[in-house]
Amino acid sequence: MLDYFVKYYKLKNLTEALANDMVSTVLISGDKLLLGTHQGWIYICNIDNGQIIYTVRAKESPVTRLTADLQERYVGACCQDGSVFILASAGQDTSDSVTWELLELPMEDQGS
Repeated sequence: MLDYFVKYYKLKNLTEALANDMVSTVLISGDKLLLGTHQGWIYICNIDNGQIIYTVRAKESPVTRLTADLQERYVGACCQDGSVFILASAGQDTSDSVTWELLELPMEDQGS
């Protein structure tokens, strides 16, 4: 039988941030916890210490899906209105100080 050891952290910074919002999607990638909300916010947190690394409002539409590459350099986000965003990390990843850039992918006109 396998024994599992689980660490619990209270994400104090998120408690205030989510006081008037709700989480719509969650992704755990390596040592990062990624949250998307109904109001279009994306939070990237360090699982080891519970600190928020990066916060961005992608859109006013709910975030419906998050994904990350294996090296955690890129995070993809989809919103309910069909928009897609890529968060690209720049510089050295020290887990506590990463610079991210939000890139919006243009939506194609589907015609009528």
